Amino acid sequence: MKDYSRISPKIDEFKVYYDEEHWQLLKNLRRNARRVMYVLSKHNINTVLHGSVARGDVNKDSDVDMAVLDFISPSIIETILDLSNVNINYRTIIQATPNSTPKLYYHLHGNVILAVPLGKLSRLEREFYKFGGELDLNGLILNRRVPGVNKNLRLVLPTEYGHIEKSIIGREEEVARTLNVSMDIIRERIRMLTRRESIGRTGVFIKRVLNHNESVNDVIKELMKKSPAFRRKVDL
Repeated sequence: MKDYSRISPKIDEFKVYYDEEHWQLLKNLRRNARRVMYVLSKHNINTVLHGSVARGDVNKDSDVDMAVLDFISPSIIETILDLSNVNINYRTIIQATPNSTPKLYYHLHGNVILAVPLGKLSRLEREFYKFGGELDLNGLILNRRVPGVNKNLRLVLPTEYGHIEKSIIGREEEVARTLNVSMDIIRERIRMLTRRESIGRTGVFIKRVLNHNESVNDVIKELMKKSPAFRRKVDL
C-alpha cells in the first residue's frame, strides 16, 4: 500500500486511488473505532471519530483518534471501559499550552486513542476536530467519510475511488465553508503546522503519564496543586 502521508505541498491538486489493501486497512481501523464508540454510546456518552480514519486517507501507522466533547468524570469512563472489557494500555494527561484545556488520553487496543477533556473546550478546540474531519457513530455505521485537512495542510475530499487532495493555502475561505468552521481555526492551524514544519515539533506545557495503579482523580489533584494554569482549566 502506498504511503500518501508526505506528499509535496507544491503539488496543488490531484486524485488518489485506494487499492484493496488500503480499503481493508480502513475497514479494520473503523471496526476498532466503532466498538469503543458503541460501548460509550450505550451509556449516553457521545464521541466523534476524527482525523485520517474519518476522512479515509489512512496508512499503516494511523491512529484511531476519537474524542469525547464534553467533560465526563474519568472514573465513569474507566468503569464503562472496564465493564465492557475494553483494555486500557496506558493513560496520559496533556495540557498543550497554559491556555489549553487539559485532556486525558486513553490508549486502547487497536491503535485507538480516546481523548477526554478535563474542562470545557473552547470554540477553537471544538473546531479542531471539525478541521481534521469528524464523524459520529451514526456516520461511522453508515460508512461515511468526511472532508478534513491533514497535517500537511491539504484538504482531503473523499470520493468513491479514494480522495481528491489539494492545498488549503490560498483557499482558506473555501475550506472554512466546506468544513463549516471559522477562519480563526484555519489561520491557527496554518500558523501551528507551518511553524512545526520549520522548527520541528516542540514540547507541551504538561505531560503526565499515569502508572497503571494510579487514580486519575489523584493525579489531577496533584497537578492542580502544582500548576495554577492547569487548575484554572480543570473541572473536577
